[in-house]
Amino acid sequence: MSDTTSELVLLASGRDADVYALDDATVLRRVRNPEHSRTRDEAKIMAYVAEYGYPVPRVHHVDDDSMVMQRLDGPTLLENLFRRPWTLRANARILAGLHDALAAIPAPDWLPPAEQPAQAESGPEPGPELRAGSESGLESDAGSDSSPGAGSAQAQAQEPAGPFGSVLHLDLHPGNVIITADGPVVIDWTNAASGPAALDLAKTLVTLTTVDLPGWPQRLVCDLYTWALRRAAHTDPSPGLAPALRVKLQDPNLSETESARVRTMLERETRS
Repeated sequence: MSDTTSELVLLASGRDADVYALDDATVLRRVRNPEHSRTRDEAKIMAYVAEYGYPVPRVHHVDDDSMVMQRLDGPTLLENLFRRPWTLRANARILAGLHDALAAIPAPDWLPPAEQPAQAESGPEPGPELRAGSESGLESDAGSDSSPGAGSAQAQAQEPAGPFGSVLHLDLHPGNVIITADGPVVIDWTNAASGPAALDLAKTLVTLTTVDLPGWPQRLVCDLYTWALRRAAHTDPSPGLAPALRVKLQDPNLSETESARVRTMLERETRS
């Protein structure tokens, strides 16, 4: 695709890509560094999960460094969370439902497996605090606001969706869910992989727990949201917490504060 972005309206910029308006119905998403582009793989997995009814943008065209996609109008779950914090629990239920629905989709054999570093490289297994502690906000509670029968649903969610596990988004946080007039839609499938569903939810919980925020009001909202998400999800993240923490430590984009939080969580669990 020829470079016409200088003539287009920039709608959004992420860590690796920019999104431009083409018209009222479509956008162009272009990766800044084509050498690291996975746009064809991303379009392929989006088409795959769409076959299962999972909400993703429609892709109209794809090449090595860009995609023409359906334009989505609406706030992200993250924007909605901080603008309307009183809707926190309903917001968390939306994200929990998206995690559970993705956990039920069997991974295709062509989807690469998720990275899971060895324990010795990054730290010990999480202990009671991450598995059931209240301080981290990742607790499990059978008396939660989950629907009746949630226990059996959670047990089913731990069964592999297929021989290669489930499809994992690996960045399924509130900032990657857009609330449109037709419902929530999940964007940014760059990191998609196959593996245990627990890893996907655990990665989201660890991100929410350790992310840098501008002040204590935002931190409080995020902690409460993390707690509500854990209670609402049928997927049990416990088996994925250790690998999620290790992967997080390897993220080159972590700030010093975020890295310190992750390490502190691991060290605290060692002493538990």
